[in-house]
This record gives sequence, C-alpha cells and structure tokens, in this order.
Amino acid sequence: MSASEHDAVVRSSFEKQVGIFSGEHSPFARRPHSPLAWLEPLDPDMIVLDVACGAAHVAEQAAPHVRQVVAIDLTPALLELGAERLRDAGITNVLLQEGNAAELPFLDASFDLVMCRGALHHFPHPEQAIAEMARLPSGGSGRRQRHGGDERRSA
Repeated sequence: MSASEHDAVVRSSFEKQVGIFSGEHSPFARRPHSPLAWLEPLDPDMIVLDVACGAAHVAEQAAPHVRQVVAIDLTPALLELGAERLRDAGITNVLLQEGNAAELPFLDASFDLVMCRGALHHFPHPEQAIAEMARLPSGGSGRRQRHGGDERRSA
C-alpha cells in the first residue's frame, strides 16, 4: 500500500468515527481523577524507567509513589532543567541520565515499569526505541510498556 493509499484509508476510517470525538461524554474528553491514572497501579517498591523524559515532569509525578525513577533523555539542557525542578520540589529518588532511546544503557529486565510519554514521534526510528524499551521490564506479572495512555502487556 502506498503512503497516499494509507492516508486515504486513515481519512475514511476517521470520517466514520467523528462522533466519538465530540461532546462531553467522548472518551477523549474525559479526564482521569489522577494525573497518574495512565501509570497506575504504582507500587512503593517499583523501579521505573522514564524514556525521553525531557525536564522530568512525569518522573516527578511518579517519584513519590515508587522506590526509584531513572529518567533518560538525549538533551542535556532539559536534564539540567529537570534536575533543578526536582531539587526545588525536594524529590530525591529520581536519577537523571543522558542517553539515546534507541540504545538504552541498561541490562535486560532492569525495571518494573518502562514508560515513555509523548515522545515516540520524535524518534527517527521509533521501532528501535520500542525494541529497547521492550527488553527492560522485569516481567513479574507480565511485561508492561506504556506510552501516553496506552498500555501493552505481554507474557
């Protein structure tokens, strides 16, 4: 299928779905009670990886609910801003690290949860980053990878 044919299929599909995007009862209009709803359940013993963390906003939200957050990003200036923000907030269980999502410097099964919020579209080859993230959850009760509000489980 060519790119233009793919685009036509997408347009046709979404034209049929316009109704679910409107009104106060649209699933896209609902707001969770907790800003962490897309991450829950979190456990105080968890070690979490935040990939492409930027200035560590998500890491900051998760940190009070887990043992440790390791947050990795490609941009040193954002990591510096994140460090300042975390220091000002008194958060001490986030480790910020410079690195590339396509080559994550961690051993397999090193984390209880791997998350990446709103960044996949920035990667030139998102499949590489996804493959890297997929090898890192420890597996316990099933592997968990999350991007935004989407969660995938595998055995």
